[in-house]
Amino acid sequence: VQGTADRREQEAAEALAALSAALNALNLDAAQARAAALPEADIAALEETARTHTAQLAQLREALSELDRQLGAAPFDPAALAQAARDLTATDAALSAARERAGSLAEQERSVRERLDRKTELQDRALAASRTLDTWQSLTNSLRANEFQQFLLAEIEAQLLTRAGILLHEISDGRYRLALQTGEYVVQDLWNAGEVRGVKTLSGGETFLASLALAIALSDYLAGNKVLGALFLDEGFGTLDPQALEAVANALENLRTQGRMVGVVTHVESLSERLPSRLLVTKSVAGSSVQRLDL
Repeated sequence: VQGTADRREQEAAEALAALSAALNALNLDAAQARAAALPEADIAALEETARTHTAQLAQLREALSELDRQLGAAPFDPAALAQAARDLTATDAALSAARERAGSLAEQERSVRERLDRKTELQDRALAASRTLDTWQSLTNSLRANEFQQFLLAEIEAQLLTRAGILLHEISDGRYRLALQTGEYVVQDLWNAGEVRGVKTLSGGETFLASLALAIALSDYLAGNKVLGALFLDEGFGTLDPQALEAVANALENLRTQGRMVGVVTHVESLSERLPSRLLVTKSVAGSSVQRLDL
């Protein structure tokens, strides 16, 4: 403890000596020094300012050290700095030019898109106009004297074939359908994987059935909106073989069951016997007589 007190007294003596030397250097005595002394508040402010300055100086030194580290050992070259400045200016100019070019291209794209949209619109209108022109051209060609008649006949023929095809399918036990192919009548044989062949390949009985279907379809067409309840047949029966006659008889019975009355003029007794109601015409010297026979 005594040693500590001695050191403090020595330090105080040294400080007092240093203060006296400083005052002597300034030609001031103790009273003058007290009169020139600053207030405690000003001294505290100056001390704070000094500490702030010291901290900022330390930060600047640290930043300088970091810059030195980043720059490494390369010496500062003013010419390189000038070149870098020129490169930056050129880059800025190129960037501005690129932006102007991009704006110009964007405007060109917008204009091209507008023209493409207009082109698409015109193409659609041209296509619609072409279709209308084709329709009117076809109508013009069809309305010529000879072609209009052919057009109507073709339409009627198509209707007749459709109806006759349905009837033939019914009375042929679902085997045949009629169609028109390259201007010729053909039949579709549904019992033979739908094979299409000419009507000339049909047997006598099958040909008669096809003719019957066409005759009925034609009679329906000629009847128009009226109901045609009766149909008379007067041809072909005498040339049919027994099997064909059987097929014809079955077809006539099918037609009868559909509510249609079919009158058959025939000399074939085997066929007439199949009919439910008959008018037997007998010729004599005195004239002809008619006798009704019902099953």
